Amino acid sequence: MKHIKYRILMLSLLIFLSGNITNAQTQYGWRGPFQSGNYNESGLLKIWPASGPALLWESTDVGTGYSSVTVTPDAVYITGRKGNNDVLTAFTRDGKKMWELIYGKASDSNFPDSRCTPSVINGKILLVSGMGDMVCVSKDGKIVWSVDYFDKYSGKIPQFGVSESPLLVGNLVIGTPGGKKHLWWHSILITEMLFGKLHR
Repeated sequence: MKHIKYRILMLSLLIFLSGNITNAQTQYGWRGPFQSGNYNESGLLKIWPASGPALLWESTDVGTGYSSVTVTPDAVYITGRKGNNDVLTAFTRDGKKMWELIYGKASDSNFPDSRCTPSVINGKILLVSGMGDMVCVSKDGKIVWSVDYFDKYSGKIPQFGVSESPLLVGNLVIGTPGGKKHLWWHSILITEMLFGKLHR
């Protein structure tokens, strides 16, 4: 019973912090601001043309994967698998490729393709590779820091690899490595998180 109360308390704290901090600085990532899937846009079409919207641009050179794109005011980011690596590709809003970066090892599970939608805040891009490389990347495509969180937390790589996007709360980056050192539900605390370097 203590554990259940503890979990509820910590999750409530995270929701409170997340709501207050996101008001101060916009986050971009999976399911948009507040991870709600709601986008408060204006000027949207009430009826789509029969032929659908016009294709403005496309790219077939981003590797294989299942992630969503993350769109910020000045860039579009997407992850994909190339060879044995997970890569992050950045485009301008009009489709010009700016850079591509290997950010970690791809999963060697039954479902090896990249599944991490990048999380972006204050010009820093946060990702997790299929083999648990938690990485912070700058807007110009340079790795700021990287942590193998399975190694750090004595975690066991899941059967189907890693499929998550980092959650940002203030100066913290939250992931779920699980492992012998920490229970899965505890992982909201574990990332003590070395990751204070997020805003440097």
